[in-house]
Amino acid sequence: MNRCYFPHHISCLMLAFGIAASVLLSLAVSARADVSIQEVDVSALPDLRQQGQAWKRISGLGFHIFDGLDVPLIYIKGTKKSWFLENAQLRQWTHEFPQASGLNETVGLPDGTVIGGPSANHLRFIKSPEQNYFEPLPSAAELFWTDHIEGSDLVFAKKSKDGALLVFDDEKFVPSPVPEKGHTQQGEFLPWYSSALDGYFTAWASDIWFYRIDAPGWRAIKENETHSWAPSWGLYQRGSQDILSPDGSLLKVISENRTSLTQYRVSDGYPIEMLPSLGGQWHRVGDSGEIVGWHRNLFDVQNSEETEERTPKLVRIPPNSDVPQTFPDLRPLILVHDEKSISYQFRFAKMNGTNRLYFLHKNGFAYFSGGEVSLLPSEWLDTVGELPHFFSTKNALYVAANNGLFLLGQDDTLMKVLIPQIKSGFGLNSKVFDLGCDGHSVGFFGRNTGIYSLGPNRKATLIFQSSSPIRVYGVMPDKRSILFAEREGSLKLLSAHCE
Repeated sequence: MNRCYFPHHISCLMLAFGIAASVLLSLAVSARADVSIQEVDVSALPDLRQQGQAWKRISGLGFHIFDGLDVPLIYIKGTKKSWFLENAQLRQWTHEFPQASGLNETVGLPDGTVIGGPSANHLRFIKSPEQNYFEPLPSAAELFWTDHIEGSDLVFAKKSKDGALLVFDDEKFVPSPVPEKGHTQQGEFLPWYSSALDGYFTAWASDIWFYRIDAPGWRAIKENETHSWAPSWGLYQRGSQDILSPDGSLLKVISENRTSLTQYRVSDGYPIEMLPSLGGQWHRVGDSGEIVGWHRNLFDVQNSEETEERTPKLVRIPPNSDVPQTFPDLRPLILVHDEKSISYQFRFAKMNGTNRLYFLHKNGFAYFSGGEVSLLPSEWLDTVGELPHFFSTKNALYVAANNGLFLLGQDDTLMKVLIPQIKSGFGLNSKVFDLGCDGHSVGFFGRNTGIYSLGPNRKATLIFQSSSPIRVYGVMPDKRSILFAEREGSLKLLSAHCE
């Protein structure tokens, strides 16, 4: 459920207060965009009608975006209702589905149709491209379970635990062109699609098979290590990246949370062997198929020798190889170190327009590109201070830490663009968002949060200052508005208006 921004090509900033009482702030951001901040009209909810103390009164707010809807749905603790925003007004959502809950799921299909339900295994509603709301599927009551196959246009279903495998087709379920294999049960080992191989994986207990679209028939895959649960084979997690090596000999699967890398040997377009999974944090670099990461990231230690032996290593896995190659001189930053455990800090970021993957290590900054690591000036770590974080926008890469906000230049320069208001600097709650308006971005920085534009003059310009901390709830589906609240203020909506 998962995600707004404001640098580059801003020729001027003019601060002006609007006449309307609801508009607190309006400023011109070149001829391309204006930004405004409005108080949200919450009169539809009696408990929010009085001004002040909004943070306490809406502390249970949840913000959810669903495929097919041009408004987010909002959960407010204690109301037992779903709400949405329309023209900066809070309104009650009166439709049966979806509801403002993280348990709801929607899936967009290639023709613009969206299906949804309370979970991935219970998709019971449909919305055509012409509709603005969901209605129950005609056959929904007959379904035992359903599941969307990420990356493909198929939605599988069964009418009973032992029933035939079905697929969704033109508002109804028909026999599946992909035959069932094994003993598929609800929510376990369902077919999973590999876009790189154009086929499906499935598994049962310690067995795993693959079905290719252009050559029907399940083929068994040898396991280098015996596994008994689907996450071990990588594609079970939604959001996984599957990468075929340039020579076609290896399929590499990076899990959604990037903590697992699973590799398969491939022959004639079929995976024939699954190799042991690698733990750590993994990132694809450019389009070459090369993968870089820290191998392992958190563990218990018993003594100094074991600590040294098991310290995570920065490795690269070449495009046509499954063997990690270690950079022995690079160690990760230590985040927490006590008598029983060590926790390491991993910070990676990509600079748009380049194939560089920037990262932090024990002695400073570096980037990976073209199969090599290039070290950046060692004094950078002293310059930015402790626990730096990357913020990546469409046009820029920033580093924020306790000493300030820094812009990372294309020529590997580090320029301070904002000084923190307090000694603790910019913490984990700082955020930067693209606003889909000619690459413009905004940032929320500091404990008593200031909202800043990040402009082409390489400076962060204040556009709004709160007297108390701000809580950011999320970016609207139009990608140009952000919902947030002040602890002592009201619910607010920041919007970018493109010309």
